[in-house]
Amino acid sequence: MKSLMNIAGGAISLLALLLWFPASPCHAQANVSTRDVITGLNTPWEIVWGPDNWIWMTERRGVISRVNPETGEQVELVKINDVYQSGESGLLGMAMHPNFADSPFVYVAYTYLQQGDIYQKLVRYLYNGGTLVNAEILLRGIPGNTTHDGSRIVITPDRKLFMTTGDAQIQSAPQNRNSLNGKILRLNLNGAVPFDNPFYSSTELSRFVWTTGHRNAQGLWWANGRLYSSEHGPNTDDEINIIESAGNYGWPDVRGFCDKPDELQFCEDSVNVQPIHAWTPTVGVAGIDYYASDSIPEWKNHLLAVTLKESDVRVLELNNDGTKILSEQIYFDNTFGRLRDLCVSPDGRVFVCTSNRDGRGNVRQGDDRIVEIKGSGKLSVAIAKPTTDNARYKAGQEMKVTFSVAGNFIESNIFTVEISDAKGEFASPRSIESVAQNIGGIIPTSVPCDLPQGNYRLRVVSSSPHAVSPPSEFFSVSEKLKIVFVSSEEMIRNAEVVLCEGETKTFTAIGGHSQYQWSTGSTSPKIALSKPGLYTLIAREAGGCTDTATIVATVRPRPAKPTLTRNGNVMVASGANGGYQWLLNGEPIPTATGQVYIATRKGIYSVMVFNEFGCGTASDPVQILINDVESHDENSGRYTLTAKPHNGELLVTLYATTSAQTAVGTITNMDGQTMDSFTWQLQGDGEYYRSIQLRGMASGRFFLSVRVGGRILTQPFTIAR
Repeated sequence: MKSLMNIAGGAISLLALLLWFPASPCHAQANVSTRDVITGLNTPWEIVWGPDNWIWMTERRGVISRVNPETGEQVELVKINDVYQSGESGLLGMAMHPNFADSPFVYVAYTYLQQGDIYQKLVRYLYNGGTLVNAEILLRGIPGNTTHDGSRIVITPDRKLFMTTGDAQIQSAPQNRNSLNGKILRLNLNGAVPFDNPFYSSTELSRFVWTTGHRNAQGLWWANGRLYSSEHGPNTDDEINIIESAGNYGWPDVRGFCDKPDELQFCEDSVNVQPIHAWTPTVGVAGIDYYASDSIPEWKNHLLAVTLKESDVRVLELNNDGTKILSEQIYFDNTFGRLRDLCVSPDGRVFVCTSNRDGRGNVRQGDDRIVEIKGSGKLSVAIAKPTTDNARYKAGQEMKVTFSVAGNFIESNIFTVEISDAKGEFASPRSIESVAQNIGGIIPTSVPCDLPQGNYRLRVVSSSPHAVSPPSEFFSVSEKLKIVFVSSEEMIRNAEVVLCEGETKTFTAIGGHSQYQWSTGSTSPKIALSKPGLYTLIAREAGGCTDTATIVATVRPRPAKPTLTRNGNVMVASGANGGYQWLLNGEPIPTATGQVYIATRKGIYSVMVFNEFGCGTASDPVQILINDVESHDENSGRYTLTAKPHNGELLVTLYATTSAQTAVGTITNMDGQTMDSFTWQLQGDGEYYRSIQLRGMASGRFFLSVRVGGRILTQPFTIAR
């Protein structure tokens, strides 16, 4: 008789996966048939094969029913009025007393509201032959939530009740023994606490606790002297665990195996129990059961699990002592939608219930339902895990898929290669190649051109009879090669190129393409642009993928040739809209980008002026001689010039140690026009002062230049009014 199971998500690293399934043996796929037992249900959560040979069922809305597995007749046993249903909460797990004839008790777990908060309780009902009566609360006050409520129940042969609880989104709870969340609890069938519980205390909540460190276990089953659970991970590491007294299963400090740097210390410091199997990406593993019948020979002595996220039935091969999972086969992938639970009848039929009305599934006609899976008793066919010829591909690249088979496929069979989504999941698989054959081998195909970048897996599906291989190992796909245009100045794609009058720019298309076709008719990857227009290139890769890119060329006028006015070593360029660039001996001066430049070295100077389009025109060159420039060697300290405007006057100080008799001063504006001039008569070494009236001069930037002793001293100043 079956009890509730909780699913725990667990992750497995790729390395661990390779260690577990090194050869990926090809096991025969069972030949099974299905039929609907009952439809029109409202989110069934637990199904149990009852002692009356009917299926006993909980629906999350608060109803417990019996369902005739042959006719689909449904008999309601009780409607629990204080069930609170929201999100994943509601009426959840159920188990039946092992000696039901003498002790007709039914145990259920559900969420309820108390002063606006969600809690969970364990209740025992008495079956009087027609209804469930005499509700007796065995445990209450467990914090609940709209997610992560656990609540699978199983009763073991020693008459102990085990119940899973989720962490109720309380991250600290699973590692706190005095919290009942994130645990597997153990009770006597009357609700008392067994004295041999590992953390027993007469007063502390820890007395109920059997194991710690669980996130959300939604599968629980006793088989071959062991207690197995399934548990939901976050985005990685759905888990299958063997439950051991006082075991710590890691959450939230460990996800799946102890294989990450931040997990190792926790695993060293605590008695951490690692899973025997894990899935990354997660599959949403829910109810589990053990199959011991000969009715489906390929499933005998296997652990069965149903999944919500991947919407399939998983058949997990155990080793002889049940401590390891050796292989995995997938059945009914997305055939019925989300699957919440399953149970096995004494004659070997398997019943699964859908959960498409739980707010996360796609409701199909007739949902929700219970489906019977029945075997033929004969071995059929199997497809081994396929392999690819590379671990990395680009979209459009050729690929070879190799696979082997067992059993006899009929002559008209078609094998189809399906590819997962970019996370490696098969919720909506895509067919990329089909071949008509009935034996294994190599299927040549190519990566679809429109495939987004990501990590993918493949599987092979047969048509006659139907079988599905396990997924291949992950391989990465990068985006298809794109056209990029490269010139000596820039690299562009789908951009506007601005050309100045008389200019030609040459671009080369790169990206690994093998065929090119320009809208101009050219088939060269290069194009020289000198005229305005729209230029389109279509490139085709060896794998058949195409890419299109365009260049819009615009031709802009250049500005008029600038004039350059010079006063000694002060040079002023005529106005420009876009900016200036001064050059010395044909090379740009990095910091010289203003309208005025004061030369400090001899050489050939010119200026490039730019308009608002960025097009430039150069001036005629100007030569600056050494005597026109103030020297900056150690002997030039004989001359010092300062100029400071003050109250309408320019206060000028000249320090000279010279035999020169005369100093000539000139004031010029930004356009190089002379605004004033004067002469000093020098009397030998010393400081000389001069006050120059600035009346009549507008605000702006000016330059004072003084020629003395064969040198020119320049000092800028600003008039602000």
